[in-house]
Amino acid sequence: MRSEAKRNEAQEFFDNNIRDRISNYTPEKEKQILNILERYVVLEKEDYDNSPDEFGDSCIYFKPSNKLKDKVKPKNFQKRYCPVDKTASLPEIQKEKEIRIIIELRDYEPLLEQLAEKKILSLLLEKPIFEEDLKGRKHCGLLKFSILPIQLQAILIEDEFNTISEVKGVDENDNKGEFKFIILSDKYNWDYDSDDQIELRGKKVDISELLESEDMILAFKETFGIISVGTASCEGPKNSENNKAYKRAVTLDKELKQALEKHEDLRDEQRYTFNLGQYKKYERKCSSKTEKTEKETAIQRRVIIISITDRDRDVNLKQVLRDAIKNREDLSFDIENYNLFELTESN
Repeated sequence: MRSEAKRNEAQEFFDNNIRDRISNYTPEKEKQILNILERYVVLEKEDYDNSPDEFGDSCIYFKPSNKLKDKVKPKNFQKRYCPVDKTASLPEIQKEKEIRIIIELRDYEPLLEQLAEKKILSLLLEKPIFEEDLKGRKHCGLLKFSILPIQLQAILIEDEFNTISEVKGVDENDNKGEFKFIILSDKYNWDYDSDDQIELRGKKVDISELLESEDMILAFKETFGIISVGTASCEGPKNSENNKAYKRAVTLDKELKQALEKHEDLRDEQRYTFNLGQYKKYERKCSSKTEKTEKETAIQRRVIIISITDRDRDVNLKQVLRDAIKNREDLSFDIENYNLFELTESN
């Protein structure tokens, strides 16, 4: 219910303030921006028809507040432009203008260096304006364009991790639970040969800065617990790979603990490890590791974190988590393809 209240507030703000300002609108762009907007919505008050103790017989009303208005102020740019070759064709000049825009945006946000040019140009709020000089210098003038900072933030977050909210399940007694999945983008994966190293595009990397980032911490707000997932790919002996997956979950749990301890409202949240074990779908074709298979199976070693966003008091967490995952097809992994399903409370 809390996540639904936040989603409704974010949706209303998006519809009233952002939707008509996005060039080349797509449902995917809307989803990216809504995920960010939700993080800035705070539920300040809960009003019950009866009392909080009579939860099942009460209607609950939330008073949402948000700090979203500063997220929709455009960032404007203007840049002097003259073509390198004034005799070039108009399509060539247009391409050169686009390159200048990309350079300017990458100077503004260096993280855009890792994104494709087409994706960077999709940030533009509208078609760039070109004010040509009146001094006879053909094709020379002022190039003006603007972006929406929250759309830039959405694209950069998507390049780091994907958030999937409102993943709901029930246990055998009809107790309910709800989860948010934070799945690091597929440029990250566990190093095949290690139980405590993560790779970024094939090179070992420390993700502590990512786990401590504002966007990641905001994804954990209003949580009832945080689950660190361990996975292993199909190569190698089953027992050793299952154990490797468990140790990866423990490693991720320890790193999350360090990140959360810096936040008073998160440091005491219950934590869990969730061992999925070895990927089993292609085990007959994947008995030994080679450099080729290691790259091909990196997707089986995803880095995954789960936040418990709502739960009934007597819920069986393991059952409700299994049901929630089985009922969603957009999680980029399938529990039926892994050997284990072991959920354990952390110390």
